[in-house]
Amino acid sequence: MVGIGVGAALSGGGSGTAGAAGTAGPSSSSGASQQAAGSGVNQQQAQALADLLKSASNSRAAVGNAVTNIQHCQNLAQAQQDLTTAAGMRGQLITQLGTLQTDGLPSGTELVAALKEGWTASQSADTHYAAWAKASVSSCAHKHQPKAGAEQRAAGTASSNATVAKQKASRLWDAIAAKTGLPKRAYTAF
Repeated sequence: MVGIGVGAALSGGGSGTAGAAGTAGPSSSSGASQQAAGSGVNQQQAQALADLLKSASNSRAAVGNAVTNIQHCQNLAQAQQDLTTAAGMRGQLITQLGTLQTDGLPSGTELVAALKEGWTASQSADTHYAAWAKASVSSCAHKHQPKAGAEQRAAGTASSNATVAKQKASRLWDAIAAKTGLPKRAYTAF
């Protein structure tokens, strides 16, 4: 669903803008119609990225609930499934991010790098949390507490790394949002 919206946003430019023969309107000049008025920001590129960022927050609640369930030895199979699904969604975000053009955005390359780093770390955290859920089944059944160990530590480290990268991405995105009128996003929404 996001891919369609992003694809539609990227495919604009010429469709339905044909004028009378020999007439050159603003919509026919290459790139000029896409610039946000006076901002120096490519509005079309900013909107495509905004759409992707909006979809990034879709799995946050499920991930938070899954980790809480592991900590309380509840619904471990569902937690593992939700975290595995979330890791897959992070992979899709990274793939879609790689298809976006950001050369018309201030610090676009730096923003993409921060998002990729953050989502890659989140994907790693989700994968380790899912493994922690699986490893905790026996411990929860016998000791009523999740298994401490490598998976839990690795998940925590990856989650911390994701936070740092997402904080940077949030600052970079908010500068673009301020120039384009698009919504700002806290790092917790990435």
